[in-house]
Amino acid sequence: MLKSINCFLGIIYMILSVTCFIIDMYFFKGIIDNVVSVVFFTMSIVLIASNKNKITNKFFAIVNFLIITALIVFFISLMPQYTYSEARIKIYDDYKAQGKQIEFLDNVQYFTMRSNKPLSFMIHSGYIIPINIYNEVNYMFFNPISGEYFNGNDFFEKLDKSNAKNKG
Repeated sequence: MLKSINCFLGIIYMILSVTCFIIDMYFFKGIIDNVVSVVFFTMSIVLIASNKNKITNKFFAIVNFLIITALIVFFISLMPQYTYSEARIKIYDDYKAQGKQIEFLDNVQYFTMRSNKPLSFMIHSGYIIPINIYNEVNYMFFNPISGEYFNGNDFFEKLDKSNAKNKG
């Protein structure tokens, strides 16, 4: 029976690994470091491989249930406060409160940008949200932890000019 518990735990780890990865990619656009997903995936391989060995006991199963619980709590506690969609809503509401009309550039694929300093223990990137303010394209860097954002056009203009010099 304990061997089947190892296989069951291995499958649970695998499902949690994929779930963490999907949550990160779908809601947070890949800004969360994949440490938790990698740990879940590694544990799933170890447990499924150990299913053939005789290293099973109740203590091992209990420890794994505790690891699963701890990693789930760890992942949930480190998730950013804002998803990509919530960041867009916040920017829209803030500009609307200022009496400015903006449009999101939905034809532009979303992207993220790594911050110079980590935003939190597991998050090192913020969202780049392209918007149109009075027919001018602006790229907003949004911190998913604090909800703060700023116009990153100056940065992108410098980047475009340096890329143009490197190509020419």
